[in-house]
This record gives sequence, structure tokens and C-alpha cells, in this order.
Amino acid sequence: MTTPELVTRLRTYASLGGPAVLRAAGYRAGIRLGALERALPAGPPVASPRLRAPEGGPAEKHLFTEHLEEIVIEAEAFLRGELSFYDGRRRDVGTPPRFLAPTTKPVPWSSRAHWTAIDEFAASELDIKDVWEPSRFTWVIRAAAATAATGDPRYVRHANDAIAVWAEQNPLHCGPNWKCGQEAALRLLHFLIAAEIVGGTEVPSDTVDFAEAHLNRVSTTGFYARAQDNDHVATEGAGLYVGGVWLLAREVSSRGRQRARAYRARGRDALERTTRRLIATDGSFANYSLGYHRIVLDCLSWSEWARRYYDDVPFDDAFYERFDAARRWLALHTDPISGDAPNLGSNDGGRLAPLLPSRHRDLRETTGRAELVRRSASTPSIESMLLPPPPEAAERRSTLFDDGGTAVLVGPGPRAPWALLRYARFQFRPAQADVGHVDLWHDGVAVLRDTGTFRYQAGARWLDYFGSTASHNTAQFDGREQMPRLSRFLYGDWLRTERVRLHDGEASATVSYRDGEGARHERTVEVFAHGARVVDALGGFEHDARIRWHLAPVEWTLHGRELCAPGVRITVAGPVDDITLEDGWESLRYGERAGIPVLRVTTREPSATLVTTIEFTAGYSGASGE
Repeated sequence: MTTPELVTRLRTYASLGGPAVLRAAGYRAGIRLGALERALPAGPPVASPRLRAPEGGPAEKHLFTEHLEEIVIEAEAFLRGELSFYDGRRRDVGTPPRFLAPTTKPVPWSSRAHWTAIDEFAASELDIKDVWEPSRFTWVIRAAAATAATGDPRYVRHANDAIAVWAEQNPLHCGPNWKCGQEAALRLLHFLIAAEIVGGTEVPSDTVDFAEAHLNRVSTTGFYARAQDNDHVATEGAGLYVGGVWLLAREVSSRGRQRARAYRARGRDALERTTRRLIATDGSFANYSLGYHRIVLDCLSWSEWARRYYDDVPFDDAFYERFDAARRWLALHTDPISGDAPNLGSNDGGRLAPLLPSRHRDLRETTGRAELVRRSASTPSIESMLLPPPPEAAERRSTLFDDGGTAVLVGPGPRAPWALLRYARFQFRPAQADVGHVDLWHDGVAVLRDTGTFRYQAGARWLDYFGSTASHNTAQFDGREQMPRLSRFLYGDWLRTERVRLHDGEASATVSYRDGEGARHERTVEVFAHGARVVDALGGFEHDARIRWHLAPVEWTLHGRELCAPGVRITVAGPVDDITLEDGWESLRYGERAGIPVLRVTTREPSATLVTTIEFTAGYSGASGE
């Protein structure tokens, strides 16, 4: 490591904060020294809980009738051994399920090795999330819903058999599915929600043992979740809190109640700490990610539902203030027509209690759930939590979310375009080199778009591509990244915004920054009734500056400086040396990628101003992004 690289690392660690760095270092030391293996020793398979299965006949609760067809289709696929991964394509995992080998690729992780010996990035091409995904137990919720809706016990019985197989394949604290506290929390949450759907469990003592094993796993490494300063602490906090209040509502021993109170307290503390520290007053969340913002908001919603359902004392005032701010933030960053949203930041495809795969990209489900649990006079039903009503239509106006570094610019008129402008406000680690990026939406579709994440483990080529400056709609100077990548999830030399301004009375904002080598980018975005204009002032580079526009996957034609698609025209003015239409990639769901066109504009003028105008004409009818 060179001296400049060392200095960059030290500066970045200082930005992360001493407590976070020390907690992460303590976690790694605990693994190396065997302390965590002693604290969480390997054991036999955990008890296998069973959901209550009716004897047949008509449904008892008449739940989920509105979406019965989709629920039954998913449940029937489950009976055939097929599961929807990341709510995208189904995969054959077998009957009984192959929880440790759900893909065709060989799995390097032993189910007999203690989880501290598991290196989640040991396989160069295999993503451990493909092993974790079926072990999140989303299929348990879908099986329970299908049985509750139809009265057919086959779905729950098959789920019970699959849970028993999971327990046998995953001995206590052994193998990849015990590696992550967040995964244990999600698994527990999904089982408890499924149990509530069908109205209890057949063997409560086994369910208590299963719950306590997961709560102990989550609680013991809670300090590592705190070190991450991200969605982990919210998810694990929700698991501890909901699991704790659930146990306290059961007939458990006095010692068991003591442990349950401790889990509840730790979960409450983690949730209140999440809202105070990681959600800003304007609602921005520390991950700088739409996907992770969504799962955190769902964690808060389900935790508040459990608090009300089990008649626990309210959370502190800051919890509700930041909860509401986070809901408003997500609502304004969501397209009001389609419910879709920009691919801002990293996203692992996770959702909390996802009943319908078809709603994977509709974030109105999350904002509707948050609105429901905050505004209902009585505790919402389990059905309404899983299938919440649409959120109330709110006034959309241009807003600067300066705590997290986004500007939402809403054009005039009920169906006018809107834009997202990203800038640098890094109180926490940035996930992607996306400063200056612009999304432009019209009629429910992102015409200019963020390319997404794809996978966290797919080889250096794809990791570098999807997180890079070149995969975003922004400027790249001399072919380098905006910030140097120090590791898989860490960039160094975090950029700082020099100037930010939301222009009063207009759907327009200006932001600027200077990178570590002195190149400067000032960008002004204006949205009007039938299009948008982006003005880029570029300087301080040595060879060239490139602006890229990642486009909706429709047929585009380039004529000189004019790019056209049905109903859309993009023109570029200024000192352009080269303009080309090339191939790029996007990922709308974790683990999936598809080609999209990219307009690349290059200038070698030392101090250049480029003006890009996007106009929607009479023939525009939206573009398919799915």
C-alpha cells in the first residue's frame, strides 16, 4: 500500500467515526480469537416450529380474497418446489427444498462449519445471498396466506415440512444461514407474521425454542449491526423487539420471560437509536438507498404494529417524528403514477413480509403500510398490514433533502415530469459513485435512469460497473472514478458539495462539487411541463470529460446531436467533441440485468458548458422498464 493510499484509508476511517470502526474491529477480533464461537456454540438442529394447519373445508377467516389468484399461484409453485427469488424469476429449489444448494453452482460453505468460519465472499461467482434468500422464509408467509384464504391445509403442511427440513439442514450456529444476524432476524419475523395469519402454532414450545435461538443469535452480535450504521440495526432491532413482545405474550417460564424482556428492551433501544441517529430530520436514511430506505420503513411499521397489537408502551417521541419524516421522504421519491422509484444507491432486493411478488417495484405498499399503522385508530389487521391500502395522495412540490443529498424537482401540472438530483452530503459511507446523477420520470417511467446494483458478488467487472461513475447520469473526468474504491462496500475521499440551491418558485436546483484531483462539476436541473433541461459546467480536468445518459429500453435513433425515440427528443448543445449511442446495462431486480442504451457525450474543452434538453412530444406514451 502506497503512502497516498494509506492516507486515504485513514481519512475514510475518520469519516466513518471511531466507535463504528472499533465495533467492526472488535467483531473481527471476536471471530479470530474464537470469542464469538464460544458465545454462540454449535449445537444440534433447532426445534422445528409448526404453523396451525386446519383440517380442510372453507376458509375460516376469508382473508386475502382480493389477490387470491396471485397468492394461490405462488403457493402452488411452492408445492412444486419453486420459489421467487428477490421477487423476480422463480427457481427450482426442489421438494424438499435444497436450502444449502438452491442454485446450480457448487456451494463452498459447509453446513457443519461454525458460522464464524464461513467467508461469505469465498466464491468468486456465487452470491451467498442466493443461499440466504430462501432461508428468509418469505414462502412461509405466502403458504399461510394461501391456507387462510382458501382453507386448503396443503400449503401450511408443506411449509411445516419445509421448516423441519431447514432445521435439519442448518444445525444451530453452523453453516451460512447462521452467518448474519440480519438474516436470522428476517427469518424470525417472517415466521411470526405467518403464525399470526393462521392463528397460532401447533407446538408452542417448539416455536418458543426456535424464536429464542434466533433472538440469542441476533442479540449476541448486535454491536456489529451498530458498527454498520445502516439497515442492519433496524432489521435486527425489529426482530428483537417483535420477538420479545411475542414471547412475553406466551406462557413461558419465569426465566424465559426475563430473557424476553431483555430482547424487547434491546430491540426497542436499537429501533429508537436507528431513528435518532440514522434517519435525519428531513427523513433521509443513512444508506442513501431507496431499497434500504424501504425495508427500514417497513421495519418501523411492523414494530409499531406489534407494539400496538401486544399493548406495549409507545416508543419515544423521536421514533415517531423520524418515522413520519422517513415516510414522507419515500413518498416524494416515489413515482405517483406507477409506484416505481429510482434505483438510488445499493439494493439487495430485500423486502420485509413481501406477500405479492408483483409489487416488488411498487413502493406505495410501504408508504401505505406506514400511513396505515400511524393513522389508524385501532390496531390494523394482519391482512391490511400485508396488503395495505394505497397512501393518500399528497401534494408534490420540489423539495431539497439536504441531510441526505437529494433534490426532488416536480414540474408544473398534474402529469408533468419529475426529476431526482443526487449530490454529496455524506455523513455516512456512500454506496456508489453517483454524485450529480439525475433520474427523469414521465408518465410512470424513468426515461433517464439509475442502473441499479445487480449483485454484490458477481466478479470485479460487474461490481465495478454498477457502482461506478460511468453507470450513472453524471460527469466522469479523465476516465477515473469520483471517489477511489477501497473495498467491496467502501469508497474513500468522500466528495463534498460546494454549492447547493433550490431555486425559489421553480422546479430547478443547482449543485456543484470538486473532486480530489481538482476537477469541478456544477449541474443545474430544471423541470418544466413537457421536459427538462440540464446545464453542466465542467472544468479542471486534464484530458476529457464525459456525460452519460442511461436511457429507457426503447428504440432510440441518433442524428448528429439529436437523439429521438417515440415522443421524446434529446438535444445537446455546447463544445461537444464526440457523441455516441452505446450499449449499457441496468438491474431492476437483484441478480438480474438487461441491456439498455446509453448516450455518451465527450468534451475536451478545458472549461465547457454543455446543455442537454429533453422534450416530450405528442407521441409520447411512456417506455417499458420491465
